[in-house]
Amino acid sequence: MQHHLSAIQFYANNRNYDELNEYIENYIGSFDEINKFISTGNSAIDCILSTCIPKAEQKGIKTSYALTVPDTFSLNPILTSSLLGNLWTNSITACENLIKNDSSIIPSIDFYIKPIENMLLISIENTYDGICKKDSAGNFLSTKTGKLNGTGLKRINEIVDQNDGIIEITDHDNRFCVHIMFPLKEKTTNENSNP
Repeated sequence: MQHHLSAIQFYANNRNYDELNEYIENYIGSFDEINKFISTGNSAIDCILSTCIPKAEQKGIKTSYALTVPDTFSLNPILTSSLLGNLWTNSITACENLIKNDSSIIPSIDFYIKPIENMLLISIENTYDGICKKDSAGNFLSTKTGKLNGTGLKRINEIVDQNDGIIEITDHDNRFCVHIMFPLKEKTTNENSNP
C-alpha cells in the first residue's frame, strides 16, 4: 500500500494527471482481477484480508474464512493491521515452507473472527511442515533467519498484552493454531437518565 501511495503522490506532485489517472485505474482493476474484496465494515481488517487472501491463493494455498466483526471491537486500525498482517505473513510463510518440504499435505489457512459473549475471537490455523522451535518455557520461537525475522510473533504478543487480550498458540498434526481474544467495549446508550 505504501508503494502505491508513493507512486500516486509522485504523479500528483509532478502534475502528471494523465499518468495518475491511468495508475489509479490500473490499481482499481487489479482488485477486480483478484476478486476478493472483503467488506466487514472495519477498514483495517478489510484492507489486510483483501490483500493477504489473494496473495495466499496465488501461491497455491487453500484459504477459508468467516467474519463477524461487531462495531464494539475497539482495537485501533494501526494495531489491527499490524496484528493481522503479522498473523497472515507467518501463516503464508509456513505454508510456503510446507510446499517446499512436504507435498503430501495440502497447504491451507483457515481464518475467522467472531464475537463470543463480551470477547472477540480472532483465529488463524495453517498447515505447516511440523518444524517449530520452542524456548525452555514452551513458548514458540520463529524459525526464520535474518536480523528482522522473528519480530512478527513478538509484535503479535505485544499487541495482545497491551490491549488486555489473551493468546493461545498450539500445534498438532501439522496444524499451527493461533487463537486471540480481545474484550469488546461496552455498548453505550443514547438515552439520558433524569434523576
